[in-house]
Amino acid sequence: MSEAIDEMLAGLAATRQTMQRQVAKISEIMEKSNKTLLHLETQNNLQTTISSPPPKTTDEAKNVYNFKPDCEQSIVKILEQFQQLMQQTVGGDHNQVGGGTLDDCLVYRQRAEYLGSSVRKLVAFCDSINQLKLNLQEQEELAESNKENDEEF
Repeated sequence: MSEAIDEMLAGLAATRQTMQRQVAKISEIMEKSNKTLLHLETQNNLQTTISSPPPKTTDEAKNVYNFKPDCEQSIVKILEQFQQLMQQTVGGDHNQVGGGTLDDCLVYRQRAEYLGSSVRKLVAFCDSINQLKLNLQEQEELAESNKENDEEF
């Protein structure tokens, strides 16, 4: 009986180590993808600044996105909860022994993946909104210039 428990504990320890390596790998991949996204956004911003007039203030040049403070706090909370969830998944629950722990780990992993997906969707949504704002602004400027040209004739 004690051999079975020892095997189970060894299996849980091995699973925990594997999960720690997976979390490290996922973090590394997310960091690389974030760097790639920042690089693409920078290139996109360079292209839009070349085709549009320079920003009016230095704050506009520093901020890629203009979020309300509530929105920023929500994003920070989501990211903090994601990190805490990942820590809990890796740390495990030492009070439980057996298959329940593995099931809990799988549930936590699924929740973590859902949160990660939600964050990516939220960022993509904010980026889409900003693109729509830029397009609307360009259309309004074009309409104003067309209106001025029509008035001259």
